[in-house]
Amino acid sequence: MKTKNNQIIALALGVVLGALTGLLTDNLLLWLSIGIALGAARANTSKCQSNPNEKPYNLNLIARIGGIGYLVIFASGIYANFVVLESMKVSGDKMATFQNLVNDQNSFFVGIASFIVMVLADLILTWSLFALFKVNNYKKSATAAWFRLINVVFFGAALIHLFEVAQLTSTTELLEQNTKLLANQVDLALKEFNRIWLIGLLFFGVHLILLARLMFKHIHIPKFIPTLLIIAGFGYLADSALQLTYSGYNQIKDVSTMLVVLPGIVGELALTFWLLFFKEKKTQNN
Repeated sequence: MKTKNNQIIALALGVVLGALTGLLTDNLLLWLSIGIALGAARANTSKCQSNPNEKPYNLNLIARIGGIGYLVIFASGIYANFVVLESMKVSGDKMATFQNLVNDQNSFFVGIASFIVMVLADLILTWSLFALFKVNNYKKSATAAWFRLINVVFFGAALIHLFEVAQLTSTTELLEQNTKLLANQVDLALKEFNRIWLIGLLFFGVHLILLARLMFKHIHIPKFIPTLLIIAGFGYLADSALQLTYSGYNQIKDVSTMLVVLPGIVGELALTFWLLFFKEKKTQNN
């Protein structure tokens, strides 16, 4: 009965997630279908337990894959968001932002491609972390993985708005129309991209907290890494919630961002190198 209830809850959460994402992206049917699929997959996961007789994975290889995935996420994410997207935005000037996007379309397209690479690497990393820590606790590892996957789904939904920006700034017929109107549409699309991304980061914050709890039980992980990840997780929750709800966020932006960025970068980079140099400790059975 308990397992059946868990399956129903998982499916219901998938429906809610799909409906919410669909409403945010004006594509309810597509994302509701994806949400149902995710919920059904999570429901099936809730029935599974780690099998002691299962052939062991090559944990060293899994850790290396995860570490490489993290490096790709860092490189592609920093390039796409800070080198490309943020450099084109002009705070308080929609028209200047619009002109920057029109004048440097190639860089913007490369930025979108980098975001797509980041999403693919995040999917690989999600699997890697689950496979690595499921030995400690299958259900908790699966739950942490699903929260990260939900974040990836939201970011994928957010990317739709960057494709909208690309269309608005590269279509000749549109550019011959009212540029002020186009600049407003681009500004709205960029804001929607950021808003949906922030919603996803709420789930990412929960993922970091759950992952850190698993890591505390791993005897070979330096304890400062999960400590930093927990701080970063709560930081993501607080910072994202403030950006979504607090109109005076710009006044505390620098402090709030620092509380997220510093522990997040240090903690996740430390985890990256731990994964890259991870070596499974063999135990001898008498």
